[in-house]
Amino acid sequence: MKTQVPSPQHGSPLLRKLLTIEEVADALALTRRGVESMTKRGVLPVIKLSNRAVRYRPEAVESVLDRLTIGAVSDKPGKRVSA
Repeated sequence: MKTQVPSPQHGSPLLRKLLTIEEVADALALTRRGVESMTKRGVLPVIKLSNRAVRYRPEAVESVLDRLTIGAVSDKPGKRVSA
């Protein structure tokens, strides 16, 4: 019997595509060095696969963008998200 691997959209979060540093830099319109700086400062969470290989969860990148957005409207009417 063949084992089915769930599709990334509907399966385990571990099977979702992880982003490379280049993909994150491109998505954020930053240089690789800018992403490395955000990672070093602890602003951008990273998955360290080895000394040279790191990956980023798309959800974590989006979460950082949400936190860094100034003047974003919160879920509560009349409230703004503070930076």
